Amino acid sequence: MDGFDLVWITILFACYPYSLTLTPTLDNGFSQSLVQWVASLSTTWLILNPWCPFVSLLVTGASTGFGLTMTKCVLKNGDIAVATLRSPSDLDALRAEHPSPETLLIIKLDVTKPEEISSAFNEVKEKLGRIDYVFNNAGYAVVGEVEGVKEADARAMFEVNFWGAMNVAKEALEFFREVNKPRGGCLLTNSSTVGLVAKPPTGWYTASKHGEHRSRSISRSHA
Repeated sequence: MDGFDLVWITILFACYPYSLTLTPTLDNGFSQSLVQWVASLSTTWLILNPWCPFVSLLVTGASTGFGLTMTKCVLKNGDIAVATLRSPSDLDALRAEHPSPETLLIIKLDVTKPEEISSAFNEVKEKLGRIDYVFNNAGYAVVGEVEGVKEADARAMFEVNFWGAMNVAKEALEFFREVNKPRGGCLLTNSSTVGLVAKPPTGWYTASKHGEHRSRSISRSHA
């Protein structure tokens, strides 16, 4: 990811659809500190939900960057990581370190395919029974002047950054509401400050990240 990433957080606790949006920003490039901070929320989650025997976190785009770091951080904390990515073989080395699917569950997922999103959540339901966190992280940037970027390339990015993230969010909210017992969960969406302040060579990427404001709408609709 770039050096301008932020995270929208939507939280639904227990039986009460309470929500919260935070926007901690990074000003020094890629940083593990934010990911560690997010992963440390597991302690708070267990205090608020003492009925939960474990904490599980599903990550999209887990092959590199924030997604991979988050996955490793969750495992280091002793919690359960559900790593989703287009090429599961990219995590063969990590799987060798954590061979038990009860610790690290790796699932093939292309967020541009709604049927794969549903399938991934169903697999977690069958194997773990609940998801406490969803880190909605999959995304990439197409950089170039607006006139110089091919429409097909821009549209392909929107399928991941906007529609992919939106469909993951919808599936996560339904899972938190209908599957988790007790009801609730935490949705974290990785966005970018270019979604707030445009940068010259990132017109299309900026447009796709402006769409992350839907997370504020989701948060407020569950407040």
